[in-house]
Amino acid sequence: MRGGEWLAPFKASPIVLGWFGNVRLPRDAARQVVASDFLTRIVALQPGADFHTLCANHPDAIVQKWGEACHDAFHAGAQKYLWRDQPIEALGLSLSGAAAIGQDGRVWHANPMYGATGEAAMKVVTL
Repeated sequence: MRGGEWLAPFKASPIVLGWFGNVRLPRDAARQVVASDFLTRIVALQPGADFHTLCANHPDAIVQKWGEACHDAFHAGAQKYLWRDQPIEALGLSLSGAAAIGQDGRVWHANPMYGATGEAAMKVVTL
């Protein structure tokens, strides 16, 4: 909410990408990096476009590219929860893993079915 208030005078609607959970942000002990893969994926959406144009023209695709990059970096490693783990009841975690808030306010979460035919990396969990 604070971010929205700060950006309101600029009429900006950001795409918020990250690891969401109701515990502290974990460290990547394996030193895997998502950023370069993610940036390569979004540049391919519209070669030559600047970041503002990419966000304006492809907001949902950017969310999907975030999920794909996180999945590729973390799904098979020791820190699977950095992609998406099942809820951890003992910690009271109901939502963990790669997530995003779209420009329209929708919340996206890593899709556990990603990799199956036709399944996207991220799915909308709230409208």
